[in-house]
Amino acid sequence: MTTGATASNPTEVLKIHNLFFFIFVLLTLKMSIYAQDDYLGNIIVSDSLDNTYVAGNFSRSALTFGDFVLNNFGGSDIFLAKYNSNGKITWAKNIGGNNDEKIISMDVDYNGNVSISASSLSKIINIDNVQLNNNSTGIVFNTELNTTGKVSLAKIEKSDANNFSKSLNGFYQVSENDDTTLTLISPQTGDNWKVGTKGVVKWNSQNINSLLIELSTDNGYSWEKIYKSSSLDFENQYQLIIPNTSSDSCLIRISDYNNSNISDTSGLFTISGKLFWEVQQNGYNSVLRNVYYSDASTCWAVGYNGLIKTTDKGETWTSKLEGYGLLDIYFINSNIGWTVGFNGTIFKTTNGGNDWEPLDNEFNFHFEKVYFADENNGYILGNNFFLKSNDGGVSWSFKQPTDHILQTMFFINEDTGWIAGNEGVILKTTDAGSTWIYQQMNGTDYGTLTSLFFIDENTGWASGSGLDVNGGVILKTTNGGINWNLQHSGYNRFIYSVFFNNSSSGWAAGDEGIMFRTHSGGSDWELQGSGTFADLYSVNIESNQNGFSVGNDGTILKYIKDSNSTILPVELATFSVAYKGNNIELKWITATEVNNKGFEIERKTDNLWKTIGFVSGKGTNTNTNKYYFVDNIKNVSYNGSIVYRLKQVDYDGTYKYSNEVVVRVNSNPVEYSLMQNYPNPFNPSTVIKYSVSENTHVILKIFDVLGREVSTLLDEEKTVGKYTINFNAAQAGLSSGTYFYTIKAGNFFQTKKMLLLK
Repeated sequence: MTTGATASNPTEVLKIHNLFFFIFVLLTLKMSIYAQDDYLGNIIVSDSLDNTYVAGNFSRSALTFGDFVLNNFGGSDIFLAKYNSNGKITWAKNIGGNNDEKIISMDVDYNGNVSISASSLSKIINIDNVQLNNNSTGIVFNTELNTTGKVSLAKIEKSDANNFSKSLNGFYQVSENDDTTLTLISPQTGDNWKVGTKGVVKWNSQNINSLLIELSTDNGYSWEKIYKSSSLDFENQYQLIIPNTSSDSCLIRISDYNNSNISDTSGLFTISGKLFWEVQQNGYNSVLRNVYYSDASTCWAVGYNGLIKTTDKGETWTSKLEGYGLLDIYFINSNIGWTVGFNGTIFKTTNGGNDWEPLDNEFNFHFEKVYFADENNGYILGNNFFLKSNDGGVSWSFKQPTDHILQTMFFINEDTGWIAGNEGVILKTTDAGSTWIYQQMNGTDYGTLTSLFFIDENTGWASGSGLDVNGGVILKTTNGGINWNLQHSGYNRFIYSVFFNNSSSGWAAGDEGIMFRTHSGGSDWELQGSGTFADLYSVNIESNQNGFSVGNDGTILKYIKDSNSTILPVELATFSVAYKGNNIELKWITATEVNNKGFEIERKTDNLWKTIGFVSGKGTNTNTNKYYFVDNIKNVSYNGSIVYRLKQVDYDGTYKYSNEVVVRVNSNPVEYSLMQNYPNPFNPSTVIKYSVSENTHVILKIFDVLGREVSTLLDEEKTVGKYTINFNAAQAGLSSGTYFYTIKAGNFFQTKKMLLLK
């Protein structure tokens, strides 16, 4: 292997630190800890609103949590701290006297009320403005605090004598202010919200500390949660992206999450508009990171469980290299291509992807991007390394153009290309990577840039997150990167990918299904309805306006081309299935219908199709219509999976079939589990695997050694099964050290430790 003169071995770049651990997270919620440490956090719990509560002991004179300073009463005091779902401290306090207090257990109920059990050797125990008097040598006492940290009950449980100030029969009770109000201002009766645009929910409130926003599209019969917050740190309004629903009976309901009796509901309003993207069913449940056309008819998607390809515009997808974490793919023609990914993974194909040959190398970090100018000369980007090969990938030389972590790369020919990454860094080469020139804009930090796209040597775009600007960013250059102009999207969302067909026509995709379209080279960006709220990491549209976007949980979106035809076919916008107990729920939406008699629902088990039901259609209709069918499979024989499709039938007897959707039905019992992350130690990414034994809401979070939440990896409903999720510490902005990851699924709760080394 040939090595550049200025480069060092990449294994020497990683700095290994010896870490000493002084905090242990205890999963058991009843345990006494007596220690002489300066401070010791020993309990972490969370509530249904994703707030996190940390408790422990400290003996220093004062302990600081954000803006809260806890002054020690003497000896060892107990500290309590509450963090909201965004990791912001909402309250902190200490309990103590002139001697030692030790926490025994802490619990939190569904609404966020905290219960504490502790021991004390002090004569007087201070709990806010409440005092418990102890005439014994030692006691065990309990106290309860409401969602704002205010004491609602305090009681000595074990003592030779019970003598309390401000007490009644051994209890201290606090009366609450019941003067609470909550009134919706927007939306109002008659309003119309368009699919994919931004709607603003506004309200007036008094003494409300938590909020739940819900949407109903069936006149209040059922409600879908849109947003929940444990602290109102915004000015009584919330912006949401209008979901893909069209109805004449939409309602918004807001309520105090801690008291559903305090609520208000809007008047009837409508949601209208056209979807430009169709959700594709593909059986791929892991993250998809990139989508790429190797020719006009063949499209590839790569992700954390290998790669999949389609040759029929997304009607069917076939998989390859399952079990390999892949991040990018590139072909120089329909036969020769490369794919790269986790821990130095490189594969090459010479027969159109039918077979893939692994290419060995000495690198163990993740490869983010790959590009080849011809069969021999190619480049790979990973960590802060730029790798170059002149023999088709058999051997590689490398350089470190910057100390910044690099996320993306784009070359327009063998010599000229750009790389970009953290802190908004952009570099350009005109000599095939031998030298690099910084093009970062001075004075502004554009966060992390994850996508570059150029149509020629002068015109290109970059996208990512913004630190000195609000939300996601899109940058444009018209002079080869000498100057970059900000084309901010106006939405507080990360823009992961940008793609252009020519100097005018482009798309950008990002967090929560955000999809933008421009016909003006980026001067104006229009928000499109994407059909999903999954994070989208890549978008690619080929010349005939066929295209896909991919993202979390195997999400694949197919682009719906605009049509000027006066004939309106039955246009299926979405078709999805959900596995719930013994029932398979099928849902589909039509954007338009012509002469539609209805839909026959067909099920396939053991390679045999069977008609199991019929749902009437809407004839000829230009409105968006929603359909629903439930299949009970309790007495159905199957072998691991069940396949469904719709047979759309016209009044004249003609028909056509929808895409097939596959439901994986695991007959083997799946237990709740949280696996150890791999690799561990890691830098910057690691893989976490978990499983759930029933359909339930799953929350997966990362905490530092002080119990502070640093990242939320997952907060959504999951069906029975085994799952894999990737955590990128660089994107979370974490430094070297020990972290804990915690899963909460139903009644299952578990924590494991991981080590980040840089």
